[in-house]
Amino acid sequence: MKLCLIGTGSAANNIAKNIKKINNSKIIAVCGTSKDHTKKFANKHNIPNSYNSLQEMLNKEKEIQGAIIATIPTRHFKEIVLCSKHTDFIIVEKPVVTSIKEVNELKNLLKNKNITISVNYQMRYSKGYKKLKEEFNKNKSKINYINLQFSHFRDKAYFSNHGSWRKSKSKSAGGVLLQQGIHWLNLICSITGYNSEILASKASFKDGIETENSISTNLLIDNKIKFDIFMSRDTHTKQTQINFFGENTSFSLKDYKFSKINPQTNILNRIKSIISRKSPLLLNFSINSYSGRYYDFLSDAIKNKNKSLFLEDAFNDIILIENIYKKS
Repeated sequence: MKLCLIGTGSAANNIAKNIKKINNSKIIAVCGTSKDHTKKFANKHNIPNSYNSLQEMLNKEKEIQGAIIATIPTRHFKEIVLCSKHTDFIIVEKPVVTSIKEVNELKNLLKNKNITISVNYQMRYSKGYKKLKEEFNKNKSKINYINLQFSHFRDKAYFSNHGSWRKSKSKSAGGVLLQQGIHWLNLICSITGYNSEILASKASFKDGIETENSISTNLLIDNKIKFDIFMSRDTHTKQTQINFFGENTSFSLKDYKFSKINPQTNILNRIKSIISRKSPLLLNFSINSYSGRYYDFLSDAIKNKNKSLFLEDAFNDIILIENIYKKS
């Protein structure tokens, strides 16, 4: 399959590396905002053509059979609509869009066109996810409490210097933090289902910007399971935690490693992070890394190109996130 890639960031880099491993699949063109950076990206991944205009790329690359969108979330909707005029196979990085309004407009587009849209939730291909799901289904009648704690440490400069969507409530479905923790929210909700009531939600803000410093939310799933969420960007010392509790049973994220990374690799990654970002990666987070599952998702999406993967869950994530922020 001949593909085009839109975006040149870290997600696009992971995608480009893994597409090379999939038989009969090739990225033949890439589009980015910076001319020099896009050319370097194309050279790095042996992509024949690079563009700075999506419309130009779609017009010129007549052999494109599918598009992969890995740009900032606020651009996804317009890029999906544009790509749908040239191909019926689209892969989108999460979050698929950033508002309920865009979800509804995208549903209308799908009614009128035969398009396959798959959303990249690569963590759901991990052994850890499968074990969590299996454990939940086995103990579903007993589970009455779930806890999610997520820390996405970034300093003020990150939100001020890297695109307006990160500091605008209106451009991020009401808030940024839950969008950045969507991996973990989807992991739980895809297991428990989305039949939930928002009991309470409170967000706190600082630094004079619209990006929340933390958000605390209480949900009730299926009128029986309490689900508490706490997400923060204050510190990198809080590791991601997911815990399930019930009658005579309990299990958590730390019980199931998402991928095996040897200690030497962990140490090197942490040193690299300290040097490049001055905010060390958590050892436990590295052990439970989800970034290595791009190949499994991309391979599945391409193999089942006539079937949308995770699209309904992606819509449900956006609806839940926006309603949580409306409650806060």
